[in-house]
Amino acid sequence: MDDPLDSPLQDTAAAGTDAPDWLARVPASARAAIAAASETVTVEPGTVVLVEGTEPDAIYHIEEGTLAVLRKSDDGEHVLATLEAGELAGEMGFLDGAPRSASVRAETPTRLTRISAERLRRRADGETALAELRAALAVTVVGRMRAHNDRYVGALQREIATLKERDQFGYFYLYTLATMAIGTIVHVIVAKGVFNVDTYTYRFSWQFLTILLVPMAVVIWRMKIPLADLGITTRNLRQSVLEGLYFSVILVALLSLLMVILVSSGLNAPPTFAFNLEGTLAYAAHSFLQELLARGFLQSSFQRFLNDRRGIRSVVLASMMFGMFHINYGPSAVALTTVGGFLFGAIYMRHKNLAGVTILHVTGGVAAYMLNLM
Repeated sequence: MDDPLDSPLQDTAAAGTDAPDWLARVPASARAAIAAASETVTVEPGTVVLVEGTEPDAIYHIEEGTLAVLRKSDDGEHVLATLEAGELAGEMGFLDGAPRSASVRAETPTRLTRISAERLRRRADGETALAELRAALAVTVVGRMRAHNDRYVGALQREIATLKERDQFGYFYLYTLATMAIGTIVHVIVAKGVFNVDTYTYRFSWQFLTILLVPMAVVIWRMKIPLADLGITTRNLRQSVLEGLYFSVILVALLSLLMVILVSSGLNAPPTFAFNLEGTLAYAAHSFLQELLARGFLQSSFQRFLNDRRGIRSVVLASMMFGMFHINYGPSAVALTTVGGFLFGAIYMRHKNLAGVTILHVTGGVAAYMLNLM
């Protein structure tokens, strides 16, 4: 360190203007004594200002420059914090008298104001001024600890959230693997004729869907996903319903046009427009559960874990995965449900409500059945 210079605290302390916050808390009667016990020193980069383990003899106010707070450990020296102009160094030891808990080193050319406890005690009013100084520093230290605690709590909450997210992703990943395995098994064992099972019946479709929904329910429970995050909510309900009805009209029109083309070309028999209320209600429930699985759970989870703000990747992945669930019905069913999933997923992205896509799903399925397209 260089030789002491006149302290800038001598002017600010006496005038009571432009003083640091900690000095402003000291009564005016004690500021002159503190200023008289202070001195300004300048240090070059690399200079150790405070040494860990030594007795505290002074505090330092940083006028200019940067200091690094260092602590030794078995694997070397670590930087705990960086102190900038306007901050204090060494105030903890100055308060409790314990040996320095860390070293402090200048990182840049630095100008410091050093306040010596010993120099204060030599004055007639020194003990009083020292007590006032420590009281002001205690308030400053408490404020700093409060700010550090807030940052620590915030960092801890982010770490907990990260660990929870990682844990939830593990459950979701296992579910996706399990469901893909289930789809493959159904295709190989059932569709290939190992068992004499008709895959085109409502009974089989309900059984297959239940096999997929049970582990999904377990994962949702373990991940503690709110129903609103799965699209079961009144939020945006009106917009979702209106949009579902709007696209249903367009879809029915397109299916009707397709029916006319197929009948005219002789590729399809004329429709009978048969309608079954019980079957329609069952299909509506089945469609809702399919949308809960594909859009509410799969698509929403993909968007969350992939941090997919626009949602395009999530729509594609969920649609492709949902399409593979229909592999036992053949390649055409996979292609149709995948392409349909793109449309349903895009609509769901707009409102995050299952009402609209469920209406569209039910309308399209019922219309296709009545028009003899399936």
